[in-house]
Parts: sequence; C-alpha cells; structure tokens
Amino acid sequence: MRRDHFVLGKTFLGLVLLVVGCGRSGKTSGAAEPPAKSIPRPSETALTTVTLTADAEKRLGLEFGMVEKNAAATMISVPGEVIVPAGGALVLTAPFSATVSGSTLPKPGAIVKKGQTLLNLAPFAPPDRDVRAQAEKSVAIASAQLATVKTKVERLEKLLAEGGASEKQLQEAQAERDVLQAELGAAQKRLTTIRKAPLGADVSIALHSPRDGVVRSISVAPGQVVAAGAPLFEILGSPALWVRVSVYAGEAEFVVMESSAQISSVGRAASHANAVVALPVLAPPSADPLRSTVDFYYELPTDTKRRPGERIVAFLRTKQTAEQLVVPFSALVFDAGGGSWLYVETKEHAYERRRVDVVRIENGRAILALGPAVDTRIVRTGASELFGVEFGVGK
Repeated sequence: MRRDHFVLGKTFLGLVLLVVGCGRSGKTSGAAEPPAKSIPRPSETALTTVTLTADAEKRLGLEFGMVEKNAAATMISVPGEVIVPAGGALVLTAPFSATVSGSTLPKPGAIVKKGQTLLNLAPFAPPDRDVRAQAEKSVAIASAQLATVKTKVERLEKLLAEGGASEKQLQEAQAERDVLQAELGAAQKRLTTIRKAPLGADVSIALHSPRDGVVRSISVAPGQVVAAGAPLFEILGSPALWVRVSVYAGEAEFVVMESSAQISSVGRAASHANAVVALPVLAPPSADPLRSTVDFYYELPTDTKRRPGERIVAFLRTKQTAEQLVVPFSALVFDAGGGSWLYVETKEHAYERRRVDVVRIENGRAILALGPAVDTRIVRTGASELFGVEFGVGK
C-alpha cells in the first residue's frame, strides 16, 4: 500500500514539473501580440478636400471669387415632345404600277441628296399597255387606205385624159388622198411618241430624291409589286426638328415667348451636358382643353441627336424674378455622371469640393438652386486643375 502511494506521488510530481517547464518555455519564446489597433476613419469632407502648398497654387494659377446672390428670372420646367415641323416630311409614291427593282435600298436614317437614285421601277403590263398596238394598227390602216386612194387618183387621171372621167371626180379623189396622207402622218407621229414613252419601253425607271433629307421610313422591298399611288419612302426634308412643349394655361402668360428654351432629357437638369438651346419659332396656335395646356414651339439645332417622338423636358424663362445664388461658370466642374461641383476655400491652401445644383447657365454665370452661402470664397479659375489634382491626373 505504501509502495502504491509512493508511485502515485512520483507520478504527480513529474506532471507538475512538466507543466512548469512548458510554461517557462512559452514565456521565453517572445512577448505576447499587442491588441488590435483602432485606426480613425476620415470624415466625408476630408475625402473631397485638396491641400496645396503656396508654390502649387502659383503653378496652378488659381483665382478666387465669391458666391453672390442676384435677382434673376425664374424658370419653369414643362414636358415636351420632339416633332417633325409641318411640311418637313415628304412622302414619295409610285407614279404607276410597277415592280420595285434594285439590290440595295436606302435604310431608315440614311442621308440622301437631291437627285440621288432611291430605287428603280419596272412597269408591268397594265390594261392600257396595248396603246402601242392600237397605234401600230392605226398606222397600218392609214397606209393601206392611202395606197388605195393613190391608185384611184392615178386611174382617174388617165380616164380624165381619155374623156372617161370628170374633173370633179378627180378633185374629190385628190382631196381624199390628202386627208389620208395627213392621218397617216399623225398616226406615225403618235406611234413614235408612244415608243419613246417609258411605259412603252421594257426598261426600268429610276426614282430620284426630290431634295436633300433623311430617310424616315421605307414601305417597299426589292421585287415587290406596287400599285400606282402606293407610298414608297418618307423623307424628312427639313434638317431641323421642332419641340412642342405644353404649358399650363395659368402660367402661359408669364412665359417669355421671345426667349430660348433649354431642352434636356427626362430626369436631367437644364445644366446637363446633353442639354441644348432651342430657339422659338412661329407656328399655328394649338392647345389641349382637356389638360388646360397651351403649346409653344421651339427649333432644335441641326446637329441635335434627338429623334422625332422623343419625350423631353423644356426649361422656359418667365417674366418673374427672384433672388438666386450666382457663381462664375468657370468655377464649375462636372463629374462623369453629370453632377456639378465647385471648390470652396475652407482655410488657407485647403479646398473642399462641394456639390451644387445648377438651374441654368446664363451669360457666363451659373444660376444655382442649391450651393454655398453668400460671400463664400470659391475657386473661380483653376477648378479643373484642382479636380485633376484630386484624382491624380492634374498638373
């Protein structure tokens, strides 16, 4: 029994020594790892702030201005639609029944010039195609009758010389000969004219564009048989499209009709890169009594990318004025999404990029609906260079 206790005691002592040895070995291997270090996150304004040195500012050529608040005409946004002006669309029709020929026809959207061949029409045998045969028959009959009367005149001349015929009979025969001679000449001329006519020839006739324009639609295909008067092409002869905007009747009296309009895509502001200036045009007055709206018309630039039927938003100037924020247009920069920004000097050599809401551009100034407070110091010249410096592509 004592021997067993002795063995157990030695075993326990050995385990204690083993544990103590392992603990010492761990401490000598090195210091414990420090706890996780908390790194403070930068503020949102710090992400859009550019800090420069005095030398960098000089090299960038920065100039400064102030945010002002001036009285400016108010604008209203109204829906509109791109339309083809009256008389701008020309529909070409088939002049006669024919078969359309031609390997390639102009496609919709193609630009055509005046006199350009659009397609060829090969006339097929209509009910009146036998006009040439009737003319040939008339010539043959007139020739036969004339030959008979000539023989009669020759015989009467011989009989008159022998006393077997009277002078009156000879004169009547000669008159009949002259009449038939005239009828034969007329029939021959008519046959010659018919043979020269396009419908009488077995050839195709080229159809040319009557003016410069753009093919809007095509209603036929090669090999198709068309009836006389069938539509073939629709050509937009006028290069300039119009915009019809609908203004509420209660606001129509405040719109400056002589002023231009800013045309933008639906959901875009007047200052968006795709916005264009449209000039007012005279058009027949129109209105919609169901919606209580009055229509105004404006002409788009000839190089516009708008399409007939496209929905747009028009920004119209009114006679009313209001105090609005104004900054130089040169102070604005635009991002890839069309957003408007400017740089505000927050402290010496530090510039923060802030978003602004541009209503319109007018006479080198930007009218803002939302922006910095009045008298805020902003970068007037060199904003584009600062924008490049911020994203690593500047000077």
